[in-house]
Amino acid sequence: MDNTCTHRAEFTLLDEYGGARSIAADMTYRASDPFAVELTLTLQRLRPVKWLVARSLLTEGVLEPSGAGDIRLQPLSRGIVSIELLPPSGYALLHARAEDLLVFLAKTYAVVRPGSEQVDIDELIINLVNSQQ
Repeated sequence: MDNTCTHRAEFTLLDEYGGARSIAADMTYRASDPFAVELTLTLQRLRPVKWLVARSLLTEGVLEPSGAGDIRLQPLSRGIVSIELLPPSGYALLHARAEDLLVFLAKTYAVVRPGSEQVDIDELIINLVNSQQ
């Protein structure tokens, strides 16, 4: 069985002036990091920006307002989910189709069922120590 799944979607990036631009969104899930989803956003020729999002936050955010930190999700009308990214510098408001998020989440559940996530603590510590060297 494949331990990774991906899904490409098109999100809408909304600016403070009411403008909207399409942005490529690549979502990646790995069984080796079962609680996280990597969200890579690419706007035209700019360098991609990567965010780590809790899989459970995506799941909850499709159904109800969720998140209290740097990432907040809220379902809107007509099958759209609002995703707010609040890094220390800047702000981004994205709109994603709920269907895209649900298709991706279904793929992640096929890799690791919700509630059966496991992390190898020894491997995690080794990776952290090696990344600091």
